Amino acid sequence: MENKRVYQVAKEFHISSEALISMLRDLKFETKSHMSVVDEKMFTSIKTQFDKQHDAAIKDIQKKKKITEAIRKKI
Repeated sequence: MENKRVYQVAKEFHISSEALISMLRDLKFETKSHMSVVDEKMFTSIKTQFDKQHDAAIKDIQKKKKITEAIRKKI
């Protein structure tokens, strides 16, 4: 992967540059602005974080569907 700027990666993930900078700081990467370079290691960490959030969201949706089905059966 070629190095990209924070704003370019943020656009790929459909989030703001500020949100991506905050995520990178939480992941212990030093970024100063939307023009900072995102290297391969940073990109991999970002992708992993989004995958974890995606999996958690799917589990939450499945849980809510089960609850909804159980309520409908009782009615």
